[in-house]
Amino acid sequence: MVYQENPREFRQELPQREQLGSSEAPRQAAAVAIVNSENKILLMKRVDYGNNHGEDWVYPGGSVDQGETVDQTARRETFEEAGIALDPQRNRLFPLANYITAPDAFGARHDLLVYVTRYYPDQPEPQVASSDEMTDWGWFDPQEALDKAASREMKILQSGIFAIRRAKEYLSDEH
Repeated sequence: MVYQENPREFRQELPQREQLGSSEAPRQAAAVAIVNSENKILLMKRVDYGNNHGEDWVYPGGSVDQGETVDQTARRETFEEAGIALDPQRNRLFPLANYITAPDAFGARHDLLVYVTRYYPDQPEPQVASSDEMTDWGWFDPQEALDKAASREMKILQSGIFAIRRAKEYLSDEH
C-alpha cells in the first residue's frame, strides 16, 4: 500500500540554504503535496501580490500559528486554501522535504516542511477556498509541472521546483 512509511532522505536542503542572507529568523511553515490516484499532485496558483511576487504555483500551505503544531498547520492550510479536510487517520502526513525559503512578497523567509499524503476520490474536489490567497488549482503530473516551469508556461519558484522534484522522486520509488 502507498505511504506506509516515510520517504527516504526527506530532510534534504536547497544548496543555497546558507546564502539567503537575512538576519531575521525564518517562520515555521507547512505545505502538503496531495497526490491523487493517477499520481498527480495538487498545485494552487497564488494571487498577484505585485512587485513580481505571487501568481506562482504552490502546494497548499502556510505559516504556523501560535500554539499550533506543524502537522495542524498543514491540515488547516489545506482546508483553508483547497477546501479539503485531511482526516488524521485516513490522510496520514509523511515528511517529504524541508528547507528555508527565499524571502516572500513581504520579506519573510519560512522554514518549510512539505508533507505528502494521498487524496481519495470520495473526498471533496479541490477548490479555491480562499480567493484572497489563491486564484486557480489543478492536478499535475510532477514532470509536466517541471516542464511547464522550464518553458515559463507556469511560474514556479525555485523552492517549489525543489519540492515538486522531491514528490516526483518519491512517486517514482513506489512499486
